[in-house]
Amino acid sequence: MAGNETNPDLFLAGWTPGEIDKLLWTGSAIGVAVVACFLYGFMRIVEHTTVEKVISYTISAPNPPGDGKVLEKPSIKAPGSTAIQCYAPATGEFLGFVNPVTPEGIDRAIEKSHAAQQKWERTTFTHRRQVLRCIQAYIMENQEEICRVACLDSGKTMIDASLGEILVTVEKLRWTILHGEKALKASRRPTNLLMAYKKNTVKYEPLGVVAALVSWNYPFHNLIGPMISAIFSGNGIVVKVSENTAWSAAYFTLIVKGALHVCGHDPHLVQTIACWPQTANHLTSHPSISHVTFIGSRPVAKLVAASAAKSLTPVVAELGGKDAAIVLDSALGDFKRIVEILLRGTFQAAGQNCIGIERIIALPKIYEKLVSELESRIRALRVGSGLNAPKDAQVDMGAMISDSSFERLESLIKGAVKDGARLLVGGSRLNHPVHQSGHYFQPTLLVDVTKDMAIANEECFGPICVVMRAKNPEEACKIANAPNFGLGASVFGQYDWAMDATMRNLKTGMVAVNDFAAYYAVQLPFGGMKGSGYGRMVSEDDFILTLSCADRPGVVHAVTGFLAQNNYNIVDSSQFGDPISKKFFMRMHFGPAAASESSKMTADQLRTLFQEIAQNMSMDFEINSAARKPRVLIMVSKIGHCLNDLLYRQSASQLGIDVPLIVSNHPDFEPLAASYKIPFHHLPVTAATKQEQESKILELVKENDVDLIVLARYMQVLSPMICTAMSGKIINIHHSFLPSFKGAKPYHQAYDRGVKIIGATAHFVTSDLDEGPIIEQNVVRVDHALSPKELTIEGSNVESNVLAAAVKFVAERRVLLNGHKTVVFN
Repeated sequence: MAGNETNPDLFLAGWTPGEIDKLLWTGSAIGVAVVACFLYGFMRIVEHTTVEKVISYTISAPNPPGDGKVLEKPSIKAPGSTAIQCYAPATGEFLGFVNPVTPEGIDRAIEKSHAAQQKWERTTFTHRRQVLRCIQAYIMENQEEICRVACLDSGKTMIDASLGEILVTVEKLRWTILHGEKALKASRRPTNLLMAYKKNTVKYEPLGVVAALVSWNYPFHNLIGPMISAIFSGNGIVVKVSENTAWSAAYFTLIVKGALHVCGHDPHLVQTIACWPQTANHLTSHPSISHVTFIGSRPVAKLVAASAAKSLTPVVAELGGKDAAIVLDSALGDFKRIVEILLRGTFQAAGQNCIGIERIIALPKIYEKLVSELESRIRALRVGSGLNAPKDAQVDMGAMISDSSFERLESLIKGAVKDGARLLVGGSRLNHPVHQSGHYFQPTLLVDVTKDMAIANEECFGPICVVMRAKNPEEACKIANAPNFGLGASVFGQYDWAMDATMRNLKTGMVAVNDFAAYYAVQLPFGGMKGSGYGRMVSEDDFILTLSCADRPGVVHAVTGFLAQNNYNIVDSSQFGDPISKKFFMRMHFGPAAASESSKMTADQLRTLFQEIAQNMSMDFEINSAARKPRVLIMVSKIGHCLNDLLYRQSASQLGIDVPLIVSNHPDFEPLAASYKIPFHHLPVTAATKQEQESKILELVKENDVDLIVLARYMQVLSPMICTAMSGKIINIHHSFLPSFKGAKPYHQAYDRGVKIIGATAHFVTSDLDEGPIIEQNVVRVDHALSPKELTIEGSNVESNVLAAAVKFVAERRVLLNGHKTVVFN
């Protein structure tokens, strides 16, 4: 056969064609491998020659005085002295004194940073990366010494310091070195037909000198983190450290100053101050500070925000949380690993962790098993000083920063037990057998806690494991969302519909799946909602796409393909196909997969890019920045319960809206508007002035860039003119009864008929009065014992709740019109 014939030529004589083919293929493969190796080596050489040079330097770490002095009743306030007394919380060992800075000292620190920043803002990203690489190298080479100093000053264990101080700081450095330039790079923006001859560019400029007020629970990471961001963005920074960890701050600051110095830059760019609270206002209200980052408690945050408002300085606030870990029944298959994560999330840094697990909410099938396992594990936890423990008796949990919260924690625990909770382990302060002057609290397990108990709603910030029971995922979400906190959460179980629904219904800034606080370790946008603060750290723009079109194959594929092509990840997605109207509806929350060019796109750019897909599929769509709050005009007459409720929720950051003005046909609520510092417009309406006043309302809508009008019991019928002009952008609330009652005093009519259910309906306004598309409804049961006044109160409550829910749904772009009804992805 031909395949067995030999080659008669001298070269490769005696070789069959098959053998020759094999030789050629082998030679080709070897050639490709050689070329690949060459290219790889070439790229490594280029990388080696272009990566910023790391310069080594040394910093002397601090040590205690050496006399072994232990304070009998340790406190940061020393009798007869204004200095900050520093000591080790785990042992009470005296560390030294730190002189608190004065207002004049703050002025000098800002002046020094400002002078250095004038030169620093002209540096290139290469210069800035070199400084960060030097800091990173120093941390990696001296991590044990850094952990030792952090443990001595804060009382945590070495493993807690490795995870909470070193790992996250190095990751922040790595992310900034790799992606920082892309995040701050100038970007081109689209133009329009009128200005087609122009080119539009957005450039990010340094702010100047910024400030950070940081907490004591992670003294190294909380100090260095803001410095990394300030340095790379071309800013100077003044960091106010906590009085509780002032001793270590000088050493940690020298690590950054040393890197600046060896790279040939002014180390005065970064400044650290320690002061008593009454002096801190001078920093936060200083006119030379361009931005303030605050990490701490909610009461102090309000003082910081008020102080910063004097100079109109913007503030980002991270205020802690009441993070819940929801354990679904499907978690049984991964039970042992989940228990380890729950213990770490609860007791890391003795529970003094803003994103620590404060509540475990377990479903019925796993509850008892989880309680049993946690009881034995928590009872076995070893407490003490990680730096002083012998090698054969290591500790699992360290000390708390002080004993100032012990009485509060004990009171919360006693109150819960009195109300029916079971205390299985711990519950009070610990008198340590070796370190009598240390601040220790017993690892505590409290089970059968209910959502109305104080300990389920107040941030403990201590080593207390609170376990709560939920009947199903829906109830678990309600329990998790109950406190006025919303920083982070965790969900454990199999990834199924229950997991997906649970994640979507948690009202928090961040959610980890089958883990604890994983979002922080990878530099995802960090921040919360409600009482957990506002603003984001490490954030890039997320967007929300809403669309409707004919239900046809390929719609989801087209959308997801567009996002993948432009390097976006899907954060959340909801969709619905209406079998009657044959229409398809979708809401998709998406964000950049990395700090790439996609992270510079604006909503306008994305709309332009998506237009071709929308036209091909005849879509109606909107793309909006997820961070943009709709601007809402509230209109009211003489009944104020809905207005009061909306303003309170808006002030507490519960609705995600801005209220630039209030309009009323009566003057009654002008003082209320003034108390919230919202402009109030009194526009009396009569038959003769109705058209003129509505024209003024539309002018106010245009002048204030209003997105939505909310009729919070505005007792005037809007004309077709304004209904058409603001179609799909006006929400009304009214009572609902079965049967319905028209005319005056509807609750008195309801009382006369003996109704058993009263409710409320929130809907979009059309020229058909109260027959517009319904957004939200709810009812409450009532009985014969309620008077007309009591019925009115019940009705007012349900009206307020329904209207607030409708406004929130629309603000979060969860409502799509479907003819005369709505699709609400809630």
